[in-house]
Amino acid sequence: MKQLMREYIASLGERADLEKLLPDILSEIGMKVISRPGRGTRQYGVDVLATGLDPNDKTKKLTYLITIKSGDIGRSDWDSGPQAVRQSINDIVDVYIPTHLPPGLRNTNKVIVVCCGGHVQEAVRQNLSGLTATIESQHKDISFQEWNGDHLADIVMSGVLRESVFSNELRSQLRKAIAFVDEAEVCERHMENLCHALANKDLSKRKNQITALRQINLALFSIFVWARNAENLEGAYRASEVALLYAWDIARTALGVKSKSANTAIAAAVSVANMHLNILSRFVETYIVPSAYIIDGLASQIPSAASVDVNLKMFDLLGRVAILGHWRLQEQYRRMKAGADYGSEVEIQEIRDIANIIDAMIKNNPVFYSPVSDYQNTEISLALSFLTAAGWENTITSWSQQMFAACKFAYETDGNYPMATPVYSDLANRVRGDKALREKFTNANVLYAALLVEFGRQGNDMNLQSLQKFLRESLPHTTTQLWFPNEASEDLLWTNSEVHGRAMTDMPDDETSVEFITNLNSILKHEDGFQNLSAVQAMLWTIPLVAFRRYKLPVPTSFQTLLSGILNELMEADANSSEIEETER
Repeated sequence: MKQLMREYIASLGERADLEKLLPDILSEIGMKVISRPGRGTRQYGVDVLATGLDPNDKTKKLTYLITIKSGDIGRSDWDSGPQAVRQSINDIVDVYIPTHLPPGLRNTNKVIVVCCGGHVQEAVRQNLSGLTATIESQHKDISFQEWNGDHLADIVMSGVLRESVFSNELRSQLRKAIAFVDEAEVCERHMENLCHALANKDLSKRKNQITALRQINLALFSIFVWARNAENLEGAYRASEVALLYAWDIARTALGVKSKSANTAIAAAVSVANMHLNILSRFVETYIVPSAYIIDGLASQIPSAASVDVNLKMFDLLGRVAILGHWRLQEQYRRMKAGADYGSEVEIQEIRDIANIIDAMIKNNPVFYSPVSDYQNTEISLALSFLTAAGWENTITSWSQQMFAACKFAYETDGNYPMATPVYSDLANRVRGDKALREKFTNANVLYAALLVEFGRQGNDMNLQSLQKFLRESLPHTTTQLWFPNEASEDLLWTNSEVHGRAMTDMPDDETSVEFITNLNSILKHEDGFQNLSAVQAMLWTIPLVAFRRYKLPVPTSFQTLLSGILNELMEADANSSEIEETER
């Protein structure tokens, strides 16, 4: 986090953000700020004037005359132009101290501070040392200090001053998010307000994008620290989803641009992704793993007696674990593409462990056989696709078969069948015995479409044709559909600002698994909306998966095609690695 803070401080401008931040830093460490950076008047090298006690002798007062420079101090900053470091120091000694220093401070020991967001480069280190040594030998009451990015980061990280990197508007949202860290929905809402405000600033310049991305990361880190201390990571996790998607929406324009600033923007977005992954991993380890292996252990932890609450939350948790699994798969693939070995046994075991968690969750909690909302298809698809990648075919077959049987029975008995609505009041207040209402809430579905695809992939003709028959005979009014991103999705998916994507509704209703998959594959050849998403192009396909989960969008079937190709590459890399090891033996 210190490195992140140092990078943020290094990106601040001399005459703008760093000057706004520095007085707060000085106040934080107990100094009295006498003058702040001004405009329109010559300052003779002094951007900030402050007083404070000598850290080595608390009875002595020191006067700090601070000259501020942005970023690193190199040759061009040392002796070129009126704002050069050498000129500023000379102006302080020759003009400011004799003529502009308040009378009450003239007899105090003076410290001239060279403050920069980065570092003093070695090319000018000797120049600075030589000048300061000369001045100190001529003026016994003057000494020098260097405050670089590391020093400022240490001060900021020493307390809650990390909020000071934000404007008043953003700081207000951050403080509210932190204050309500135990109220997940409120915390999430204020984090979204903060991210929305940042995303709607002028981000036409890459520098502004980088600053916004670092602010998002700092805000998320602050929320995470408070949530961790409060031992409640729910709000932090929700905030991390918001941060991740807004960060990618800001950074995606840098993809494919060959410049240092573009690489920095992408790296900043990846840093937000890593923070999200850190929070997610800690959440799963803390709240899910201890209860996953106990019969009804996880369901019993849901703080509600209402079955619909338990059902919704359980599938939500399932989706989170599946997302964690996809992050780990993505990490392995990116390592392989970067030329690293296929993966250590520890990394491979991580994927097995996550698959084991999902397997245990399903087997120990019967609620996973009975989704109450068609929108829970997203969590189900995420889990099925990860289990497929991990090779948990027995779990997939058993789970999908029992889920279909439970959904079919629930509909035929007017029970808790999957309703085509995400609205809680509709799910919680089901009206039984009203045929028209039941048809209304089953007029469309994506869950059964996903099960059709899954049974086709398994080559399970019996289950596939049984589901097709159920749809023909019991749900003739329903529109069974698959969803795919379209051309507009790249601009709209990350914040879900408008409706986007397209649906395939002409699902076959009487085919064998071979026929079904053959026809489906011919259709998928022309569906490249998912593959064309910027995050997928950057080998960060888990980011759109997070978006699908957050905005209750179906996982496109074309993701399975992409995943199959990825798995083939990983298996080939594994085989090649094994051959090399065998040859070396």
